[in-house]
Parts: sequence; C-alpha cells; structure tokens
Amino acid sequence: VELHKISKGFSNSPNVQLATSFFNRACQFLVSQVLREKTYDAATVAASIAAVVSIGHHCKALNNFDGVMICVAALNTSSVARLTDAWA
Repeated sequence: VELHKISKGFSNSPNVQLATSFFNRACQFLVSQVLREKTYDAATVAASIAAVVSIGHHCKALNNFDGVMICVAALNTSSVARLTDAWA
C-alpha cells in the first residue's frame, strides 16, 4: 500500500519534482542553444556542441556531476544526435 502512494506522483516529494524539473529545463536550454541557428551549417553547430562539451568539462572540474549529466543528456537527445555532419 505504501508503494502505491509513492508511485502515484510527486505529491509527497516536492524537492524531487523541483530537481527533475530543473534538470529537464536546463537540458532543454542547452539543446535550444545548439539548435538556435536558422541555417544549420556544420561549423556553427559544431561550435555550439563544443561549447556544451566545454560546459560539461567545467562542471566536472567543479565536481558538479548533475551539470555534467545535463550536458550529456542534452547531447544525447535525438534532435542533437541526428546532426551527424557537425559531429564529424
């Protein structure tokens, strides 16, 4: 019975809900920064991807592993991963 209450939602854990919401919004922000250009030439997108990787390195240096995972999740989204010309 206890497990049923937990699995119904985040009503008993608002901090988990806020942390998840922040993670998703930060990930979406990084994806939007990679995809913000109107023309998708490979060099511009590659520079944006390199910036996200650089942010991830800075987060790792600060032991901010949540930030590292946000960067990894943003780069692993289907909309960014499909940009194969920029990854080369």
